[in-house]
Parts: sequence; structure tokens; C-alpha cells
Amino acid sequence: GFATLDHGFMCSTPSKRNRIMLFRIDNLATSSGPDGVVAAIKALDSLAWVTVDAAASKVKVECMAPADQVAAALQASGFVVEAVKEHSGCCGGCGG
Repeated sequence: GFATLDHGFMCSTPSKRNRIMLFRIDNLATSSGPDGVVAAIKALDSLAWVTVDAAASKVKVECMAPADQVAAALQASGFVVEAVKEHSGCCGGCGG
């Protein structure tokens, strides 16, 4: 599962206005690691919530910045980044 490494300083819970995005980082273990991910995103949005699953090389971000800006910040820090769609948990079987 995910382990929260860092979160916004001024709020106890993520804002409902935040965008939620998920990225796969192929070189997480060989780059500056989870701390580098957090630093890159915090430089863009200091109140961002960043959750890193190092075993799965996935990063969940909740922040005000658009996904393309978050991806660009990570790439500028040397990470190989791919946006991932989060599954809603719906299998579609009920037709609803």
C-alpha cells in the first residue's frame, strides 16, 4: 500500500479543490528517490500531498497544479514519468 511521506503544512486534510493524479516513475530507485519526488512537487506546490509507493514505483499527488505541470517538474528533476489512470473500482458488471 501507499505510505504518506509528506503532506501540506497548513491543512490537516487534502483540499476538495485539489487535483488528484497518479504517476509511474520508472527510475524511482535509481534517481533521487522518494525524497526527490517530494521536493520536486513541493517546489511547484508547497501545500501538495505526496504519497509514494516505492515498491510499485507509483506516486499519488493531490495538489492545485495541473498534471502536466507536475509531470514536467518531475521530469526536470530527472525522473522518467508516466501518468496513470486510477481505477474507480467499478467493474461495469451491474450496468449502472
